[in-house]
Amino acid sequence: MKLPPAMKRPLLLAALAALVCSTVAASRIPVYACSGANYNSLRSYQQSLDFLSATLPQRISTVPTLFARDSVITDGQVTYALAQCRGDTDSARCRACIDDCLQSTLVACGLRKEALFAYEHCTIQLSGTEIRLSKVDASVAQVDSITVQSRAFEKGIDALIAGVTSLAANSSQRFATAVEEMDTDGTSYTAYGLAQCIAELTSAACAACLQDLSSINVITGWSGGWSSTTWCTYQFHLYKFFASEPMQKIPTGTSNTRRGDRKKRRRIVLGLVIGVSLAVVVLILSGIAVVILRRRRRSSQKSKKSSIDEPKTERCKSDEEAAEHATCEAPTVEHSAWEEFPSAIAFFKKIIARAQAKRILLFLDYDGTLAKIVDVPLKAYITPEMRQVVRAAAEQFSTSIVTGRDVPKAIDFVQLENVNYAGSHGLDIKICGKENHYQPFPYLEPLVSKATECLEKALQGIGGIFVENNKFCVSVHFRNVDQKDWDLVEATVKTVLMDFPALRLDTGKMVWEFRSKEVFTKGDAVEYLFNHLLEDLKTDRSRVLAIHIGDDKTDEDAFKMLGEKGYGFGILVTTEPKPTRALYSLEDPSEVMEFLEKLVTWKEEEDGITELP
Repeated sequence: MKLPPAMKRPLLLAALAALVCSTVAASRIPVYACSGANYNSLRSYQQSLDFLSATLPQRISTVPTLFARDSVITDGQVTYALAQCRGDTDSARCRACIDDCLQSTLVACGLRKEALFAYEHCTIQLSGTEIRLSKVDASVAQVDSITVQSRAFEKGIDALIAGVTSLAANSSQRFATAVEEMDTDGTSYTAYGLAQCIAELTSAACAACLQDLSSINVITGWSGGWSSTTWCTYQFHLYKFFASEPMQKIPTGTSNTRRGDRKKRRRIVLGLVIGVSLAVVVLILSGIAVVILRRRRRSSQKSKKSSIDEPKTERCKSDEEAAEHATCEAPTVEHSAWEEFPSAIAFFKKIIARAQAKRILLFLDYDGTLAKIVDVPLKAYITPEMRQVVRAAAEQFSTSIVTGRDVPKAIDFVQLENVNYAGSHGLDIKICGKENHYQPFPYLEPLVSKATECLEKALQGIGGIFVENNKFCVSVHFRNVDQKDWDLVEATVKTVLMDFPALRLDTGKMVWEFRSKEVFTKGDAVEYLFNHLLEDLKTDRSRVLAIHIGDDKTDEDAFKMLGEKGYGFGILVTTEPKPTRALYSLEDPSEVMEFLEKLVTWKEEEDGITELP
C-alpha cells in the first residue's frame, strides 16, 4: 500500500511514539503476562497485595532456596502467590525485586486473577486458585537490543543453553551457570548462561520445564536475553552477569541429540511471531490511516458547507412538527432544545420552589463553568468576583468543586478553604477540614505518570501541544496546535494508548484524555460526596436538594445520577442547544456567577424569615 506524502509524517511519528512508550514501560515495569477472570473487589485485592508486600519479600529473602509460597484471604477472596529469586541473588536485591513485582500488579494486570511477573533476578506468580505445575503455564521473555546474524553463533548458543539447562536439572539446588567461548565467522564471543528451577521440582520435572521453555521462547539470534515461567528460567548474555565463577565450561559445538528438533521448532515459532507481528503492524497503520483520511474528509466537507450561506436548521418541538415541516430536525430522546432545558435564571423561582425547606448541596465544575476556557490551561484562574461569590455560596450551602484537574491544581485556582475538592474527574476527593483523601484507585498514579512521560516524548515535535498530568488521568490539550496537525495528534495519542491497556481514551473540549478503564465517573464522585455530606448534616435525603453545574461531557454522568436517583438536577453551561441530562441551562461563567448570587441572596432572605431545623 502506497501512502500519500501527507500521511507519512503522522504514521512515522506514531510508530516512534510506540517505541518511546515501550522503552519507558520496559524501564519501570517487569515483563508480565495476565489472564483469567477478574476479582470482584478492588479494595479486597489491594489489601491482599499490601499483605503480601509486607510479608513475602522478607520471607523469601531469608530462606536458602530463595523460594516461597503464600496465600491470603480478604473478605472471602483468596490470592495465592509463588515466588523465587535467582540463585546468585543477595537478600537485599531479592526483597527489592519481589516488592517491585507486587507493586506493579495492579498497574499492569488490574484485577486479573492470573498474573506472572519476571525480572532477571526474580519471578512471581499470583493466582485466584492454588498454583500447580502445568504444561500450559504462561511464559514471558525479554531479549537484548542487538541481533547476531550467524548460524554458527546460534549453534553455539544452542549448545550453551542445552548444557546449562541439563546441569541445572541434575543439580540438587536446581541452579547452574556455564560459559562458552566461540569463534564464529572470524569473530570471538564469550557467552554466559544460567538456568534454574524452583526448589520443589524433581530433576525430571525441571528438565521437562526447561526443555519446553527453550522450545517456546526463542531468544537465540539475539546478543542475549532471558525466558521464564512460574517454575523455571534460563538466560544468556555476552557478558558475565552472575556473581560467582561459571560452574561448567561448555565445549564449542556440542549439543544434545534433540537440539536440531528444538532449533527447528524455534524457527517455526519465530516465523509465526514475525508473521503475526507484521500483520498487527499493518492493521494498526491501516487503522490510523483510516482515522486520518476520515478526519480530513470530514474537515473538507465542513469547509464546503460553511462556504454556502444556508439558513440554520432548527430543532422541532415535537415529532409531529418534524413530520409536517421538512425544515426542522426531530428532537432527540435526551433534552435537545432550549424549551426543554430553559435558563436557570429565567426559571429561578421554579428552582427555589423545589428547594423550600431543604438544604442545598452545590457541585460545581471548574473549566468553562467557574472559569473561562483559556488558551493556556495553567492560567485558568477564576476572577476575584467569582471567587467571592463561590465563597459566599459555600458559607450558605455545602459546596464542592468537581473537576478533571488534580486537587492541588484546583485548590491553587480556586483558593478557597471552605469547599470540598474532587479532582481527576472524581478519582481524588478531599473533604473540607479533613486531611485524608478518598482515592478509589490509588495504583493509577504511577501508571498515569508513565503515560504522561510517554505522551510528552511522543508529541514533543508538535507546536502548541500541552500534556497535563492530573495525577489519576492525563490530558493532551491541542487548542493551540495548528489545525493541520490535529490528525497527527489524534493518531499519535491513539498509538501511545496501545501501550497502556489499563487506560481508555476520552475526549473533551479540544483535549484528549487517558483515563482509567475502572468505572468511576463524576456521577460516582458526586454520589460519594452527597452521601458523605448527608452524614455530616445528620439529615435524610428527602431534606436535601443537590444541584450540579457543568459544561462538559463528563458532567453528564453527574446530571444522570442526580436525576435517576431523585437527589436533584443538573444545569448545563452552554451557548447552544445540545443533548443533555440537565434540566436547566446557563450560557457562560458570568451567568453561573449571576445564578449563584441569586441563590445566596434567596438563602439569606429565607434565613431572615425562618431557620431550618
